[in-house]
Amino acid sequence: MIMGDMIGAFILASTLLVGSVVAILIGAKMRRREISPNPFVGVRTRKAFQSRDDWYAIQSACAPFVILLGFIFLDSAILFLVQGILHEVIPILVPGVIMSVQVAIGIALVHRAASKKSSLFRKRRSK
Repeated sequence: MIMGDMIGAFILASTLLVGSVVAILIGAKMRRREISPNPFVGVRTRKAFQSRDDWYAIQSACAPFVILLGFIFLDSAILFLVQGILHEVIPILVPGVIMSVQVAIGIALVHRAASKKSSLFRKRRSK
């Protein structure tokens, strides 16, 4: 069972490492406004799809937090790697809970940035 826990931790760490690289690359492309409106990649809100300008503004505003999520995934990959090595000392629940809290905070920050940018659009258009 111990070997299974180690393998599971290493698989999670590898998956999170790949996710980290992908999130950082996507965040960088969002910041440079290189992701055109689409239904698959980027922050997809109703407001983002109202115009190309809205899309790019929301992507740009959320990009730093998407990059932050990428670093959270990297941090989580390291936590799972350490847990896999020290599986007798650190239960897998520890990095799992830490990752869950960090990801929830990161997603909340992305949502907040998108909402703030959307409310700025509403205020500017209503004037």
